[in-house]
Amino acid sequence: MGILGMCFAAIVGLVGYLWWSSQPLVLEGTLEGETVSATNIRPVAVDVVSVSQSIRESVLDGLQELPYSLKSSLVVTEFRAANGQLEIRLVPTTTTTIVRINPKEDSQLAGWLSTQQAALAATRQADLLEATDRFFDDYAAYKANGTRMGDGGYYRNQLGLASTNVSLGYVVEAIAANQACPCVFEDSGGALYFVVPRGTASFTVRGRKLSDGTKPFPGTYTVDCSAIRESFEVIEPPSDSKAEASSEDSETKLEPTDTDEPPAMDAKPSDKMEMEPEMNGMSEMDGMNQ
Repeated sequence: MGILGMCFAAIVGLVGYLWWSSQPLVLEGTLEGETVSATNIRPVAVDVVSVSQSIRESVLDGLQELPYSLKSSLVVTEFRAANGQLEIRLVPTTTTTIVRINPKEDSQLAGWLSTQQAALAATRQADLLEATDRFFDDYAAYKANGTRMGDGGYYRNQLGLASTNVSLGYVVEAIAANQACPCVFEDSGGALYFVVPRGTASFTVRGRKLSDGTKPFPGTYTVDCSAIRESFEVIEPPSDSKAEASSEDSETKLEPTDTDEPPAMDAKPSDKMEMEPEMNGMSEMDGMNQ
């Protein structure tokens, strides 16, 4: 009878384990958010290796003389040239702020990320290479022929976000005040930095749809940022993004244009940013939720 009881218990345990392991992983919960000083987030340098030397030099010379920026109601995306590399930074407007979360605070999310991080990083890297080529081709054509630059939303969502994130940050977005808000930075420890409207007490983090129609992240998390004070430490880019700190002061800013078109090529460069947003609703995230 004892042996039969042990066998029965083992069978019940095995059935229970098989049932539990067959259930879909639930990625949901609550994470704490911390407001940080966006002026201390260093720019990210992108190596440009897949375009011809002539195009590379032409575009970087143009960006050295006159940086290119895209402005929306949530974020200003800056494209500069520094030390022979393309330098990118996404910074908030006067009506938005940066909130940092640590995904590894949630054990389920940390476990999922440990198995998916390599695949997410590969997706991000492929998109970065494709978007870099497209940006350089479009800018070279604009500089040579005065042709219109392509879709600014594409440069921001594919090139900008792919350069400032490593893996998870590239495939998630925040929903705050009925707006889709991007993760503008992912540091070497895996913390994510979202740009959200000022005064946001809580928001939702969910997967964003990529340009190929896929949504790699299946989770939904609520972020509580109502009781955390602002932190002002300098935030360096992750080492595996091949980013280097800018030689300029971290608070040096450029003047954003009023549209997604670069300014006229005969305009004088400026290093002052007047962070006046264009209140254009969801336009800054076009393509991310479609």
